[in-house]
Amino acid sequence: GIRFLHLTLCNFNTAGQEFRLQRVYHCHRGYISVSLLDILGDVRGFLRARPSELVVLGLNDFEDSFDAEAHAACVRVLRD
Repeated sequence: GIRFLHLTLCNFNTAGQEFRLQRVYHCHRGYISVSLLDILGDVRGFLRARPSELVVLGLNDFEDSFDAEAHAACVRVLRD
């Protein structure tokens, strides 16, 4: 099967300080949910248990609050 996850991301890193992916969370209607790392870990576990599945991630608000360093960190995690 094919799964689609629509995630709105909130970046709680402070500008000018080292970017930490642990400070990026899924947000929905003003509520903060789990961290992006936790979500990606769950997706990875799901895919390992079901290798025939396909997961598509839709990341919202990614371009507005993420600089080049933040984009690079997220890409590294997604590739692993």
